[in-house]
Amino acid sequence: MNDTYKERFGFPLILVVCGRDKHSILAVFERRLNHTPDEERAEALAQLTRIGGFRLSDLNEKCRRPHRRVAARPGPDGRGHL
Repeated sequence: MNDTYKERFGFPLILVVCGRDKHSILAVFERRLNHTPDEERAEALAQLTRIGGFRLSDLNEKCRRPHRRVAARPGPDGRGHL
């Protein structure tokens, strides 16, 4: 099915699969094979936008987590050193 899709549209199926089971992914695959090339390019771009949004959200969450601090140890001169 993926070969048929790539042959028809020139790129692999792009789909946010989070929250989908195998059956719903296959149903989307079959439905999208009936799209015109213009419709499918628009759908692929919409899916890429969603994927990018999820990745940015994940990065944002990682940036908000407190960083682990390393305690400074006094060196021979009595000043703090890492």
